[in-house]
Amino acid sequence: MFTKIVALYTAFVIFLGSFALIAEPKIPTAATEAELLSLEGVIRKQELSDDIYVLSVNGYSYEEMMTAFALQGIVAKTNPCIYFLTNGVDKEYLAEIEKSGKTLHYENWNLATLIEKFKSYIGDSGYTLYRESEFGEGLAVAVNYATAYGWLPVQKSIEEIAKNSGLTAKLDISADEYDYDFQQEHWVALRDHFRKGLVIHQKYSKPGLRDLAIQQNAYCFYTDSTDAGNRYLKKILTWSGKNTAILGWVEMEKHFVEYISKLGCYITPSDICWNNSILSNVVVEIPEPNKSTPVAYNDPSKHYVTLVYSDGDNCQWIQNGFSEYRQTVSTYPDTTMTWTVSPFLQEFSPLALKVIYSKANDNQYFAAGPSGIAYCNPTCYDKNSIDLMSTRTASAMLKSNQRILTILDDYTTLKDKKFTYRLGYFSRFDNIDGGILLLDPDKYQAGTGKVWFSNDKPFASVRLSLWANDGYDGATDEWIQSRADIINNYPVDINSVNGYSVICVHAWSMRPASVQKFIEALDEHVVVLNADDFLKTMEENIPHENATPKDFIS
Repeated sequence: MFTKIVALYTAFVIFLGSFALIAEPKIPTAATEAELLSLEGVIRKQELSDDIYVLSVNGYSYEEMMTAFALQGIVAKTNPCIYFLTNGVDKEYLAEIEKSGKTLHYENWNLATLIEKFKSYIGDSGYTLYRESEFGEGLAVAVNYATAYGWLPVQKSIEEIAKNSGLTAKLDISADEYDYDFQQEHWVALRDHFRKGLVIHQKYSKPGLRDLAIQQNAYCFYTDSTDAGNRYLKKILTWSGKNTAILGWVEMEKHFVEYISKLGCYITPSDICWNNSILSNVVVEIPEPNKSTPVAYNDPSKHYVTLVYSDGDNCQWIQNGFSEYRQTVSTYPDTTMTWTVSPFLQEFSPLALKVIYSKANDNQYFAAGPSGIAYCNPTCYDKNSIDLMSTRTASAMLKSNQRILTILDDYTTLKDKKFTYRLGYFSRFDNIDGGILLLDPDKYQAGTGKVWFSNDKPFASVRLSLWANDGYDGATDEWIQSRADIINNYPVDINSVNGYSVICVHAWSMRPASVQKFIEALDEHVVVLNADDFLKTMEENIPHENATPKDFIS
């Protein structure tokens, strides 16, 4: 009797799984290489001015910076020509801009002088007055009026600068109650001025992106992860449409990403990005960093691993933000490392991608994502939107000279058959050779090294994370050795998934010296490959079926 009940239950589960797949649309034929190369991106391009004015924001108050960056965007709608010095990589970017034939003018203008220089671009010589708030509702609305009418956003504390510059107040929202009704009221009034498909999600404490928002006619707003915030977010994304690109950042990462994925949208972490009204328009040839043909290794006495660096979706970190990515790349001269890097950079900040690639050597490999064109969860992505999202991913990867995809998703919600099916959206493209899966929870190692095959291409999940509990301080010598011992105890088995391990290197808890100590602690039978060679070795040697290592040690 018990056996019959188990059999009936199993049959019912299989039926439900089959029904779920039936509910999914048929995966369309993949676009050709020519079609992928011709696919338009999200960022609308403009020609840069022949004269670029390079300004320092040293001495500017935060409120003055907000007005200056907004003016940068207002001017960039017709004449992108203002570049603000903000960090160490500016020198490399400006050298490339100058090399392209542009003339750089280094000026030391205060805000009043800046306004005077570009006053003719300000609509009706007017400004919108707002006040400070945690989530920046007033600033966002003022930025949206700059998009619609060219009025300069001015924080209440610096209004005298605007008045003394001969500007007049067109709208005063400094005394309004800032809530979602406030944001919606002004969105309704202005929404015909905004383009669909791109929005900026930015809180008050982050100064960047608003120049790009104004230039691109993108709606600027912010929501928290409350019920009211979710409702407003859904309203905006429903209006903007499926596969809307969200730029900025959020309060509760996992909740937000799952929520927007179900709506068929994705986000690029970019709230600490500056000058993209200039940088997105620099015409540059993206070099090819991954030049070698993947090699399949065949030594049966070895256990093969690949080290994959996390957080490459973070465009602010790569372009100009914190803990400079380009410097980290250059500190791994002798380590075989696979770096994740957003393929969206090829249109958002192509110079950043060129600079990163230029720092690499033969030991470095660059993979796309996560999760492709930007951060989302493909398992719960809207089923009627994933075709375009994956096509945009393939297009951006082709233009970025990337062939390996990384995907970040939640293993607790992952259904095996559906996940295998969803991977087919990516594996159908000739320029995608497979992928690395970072699966939540448990520090990306929830997949326990399982490998999925899709169109005969391997997608291997992280088996071990070098992710210390207490950040950098947690990566002690003892902890590093304990991680290495886990790998050293894995078997050599070239013909099954048991003989392979994807190791995630967590960006915020592993310094180069810590990674080097880990590698030195590996036994001689452990071989480190880049992700391309690693997946090629898998493809050549193990059965093309979904499989989990049998001896995973947590």
